[in-house]
Amino acid sequence: MGFFSSAVSSRASLSPSSISNPMTWVSSLLGGQLSKAGPSVDEDSALTLSAVWACTTLISGTIASESCSVFRRIDERDNVKKPTHYLYPLVHMQPNPMMDSFEFWELTVARLLLWGNFYAYKEFNSAGKLIALWPIHPSDIEPVRVDEKEFDRDIVYK
Repeated sequence: MGFFSSAVSSRASLSPSSISNPMTWVSSLLGGQLSKAGPSVDEDSALTLSAVWACTTLISGTIASESCSVFRRIDERDNVKKPTHYLYPLVHMQPNPMMDSFEFWELTVARLLLWGNFYAYKEFNSAGKLIALWPIHPSDIEPVRVDEKEFDRDIVYK
């Protein structure tokens, strides 16, 4: 059997590629991965399911509706609310000029539920005081280990 006929016969033995059963190279080309567990699921595709959407909305909305405050620790058991602290308006009323606290905390919890992490850019004024918290999408962050020692690892976020 020649080279051409052996290539044709091995190609003919492969199962045809289809939408429900794509060949590996087709799936890789489109950014997917084949899985024995079923179709690939990410945070975007999960939100198309009404149960995931409803649960995420319910949990994040409930937590965001709770009041968030700044406290001063007196001792191991007692805390005192500090509404005069400079961070109080940031966490309680408006973390940045584009969002109120409910929207910010709802987004925070939703990303924690769907991505497992939440990131925010901290904006400081010229005096070094924190003046705003800007949410960053988790897909835009890449944790990188700086030190490869076994017990002393610093993680930098790019």
